[in-house]
Amino acid sequence: MARLVVGGLLLAHGAVHLLYLLPVPAKDANYPFLLDKSWLIPESLRRGVGGTAAVAIAAIYLLVALGVWGVPGVANGVRGLLIAGSVASAALFVAYWHPWLSLGMLIAVALLLVAIIQPGWWLRLVG
Repeated sequence: MARLVVGGLLLAHGAVHLLYLLPVPAKDANYPFLLDKSWLIPESLRRGVGGTAAVAIAAIYLLVALGVWGVPGVANGVRGLLIAGSVASAALFVAYWHPWLSLGMLIAVALLLVAIIQPGWWLRLVG
């Protein structure tokens, strides 16, 4: 049951990045998932870089979830995938920063620490 829940949460975290690809709600001036506003990426590259990163991150977290669920061929690469996904997630949030993304940033950093430290509960979950 724990694998199912953790995999689902990882999948959901990855899916959140796809919000960058959706149209901006017309009446929400504070919408945080904007690809046209970045303090780091040049204007001509913002949509392409951000959109590609969002899709890649969602795909990586899908693979991590599948690995947590024990899918053969993916389970052995969970640690590397989680590191890659977490670093990419944090980088996307930093590049297109909005204060509402703070929770997502905390999740990305926490997942990175889990992948690096590999606490016992995590090893039992993915082992």
